[in-house]
Amino acid sequence: MTDNHSITGNPPDSGSTGGSRSIKLEHTSKKKLIELWYIEPLERMNGHEAFVCLSVCLFLYEKYLRMTSQIGQEESFSEGHEVFKLIGKDLEIPADDAYEFWTCWRNGLAHRGMPNKSEKYKWGLTGQQQKRVVIGEGHFTINPWFIRDMILNKVKNKKQIWEDELSPFMKVFHLVEP
Repeated sequence: MTDNHSITGNPPDSGSTGGSRSIKLEHTSKKKLIELWYIEPLERMNGHEAFVCLSVCLFLYEKYLRMTSQIGQEESFSEGHEVFKLIGKDLEIPADDAYEFWTCWRNGLAHRGMPNKSEKYKWGLTGQQQKRVVIGEGHFTINPWFIRDMILNKVKNKKQIWEDELSPFMKVFHLVEP
């Protein structure tokens, strides 16, 4: 079922008329909202939705890494940082290749809508391989669905990542009717 409502973090002004209404989420658990807003839609994605799915999952993964103190709130993901050992472990690749993945895939999707060009590898994306990442002679192929599943498992199991002062969890949202 698709919903044509748009959600914003702004509560409605008192003078709004028709076409919009305010919803208070006080009786909906945070767990349920996370499932509705992130987990369920991402788990339903497949095929050509891979770029959108991977983009959102990588944002969630960064939130997870920052909120579980794997990298500080103000630290950057710079080459040689310890966080790439963890990312490499999660992706089952060496830390240097995890850095290449992050700078090309995460940064490319976040800032350009496509993976950044790599001096080291040609990129590939497939749901057919049985590993999260396969690195071969001059190529680096990822399975977005295995990466998604790994990230969502981490997010589901660490609910404290949503206790974020810089990005507080929404309690009220505004529906704008189409």
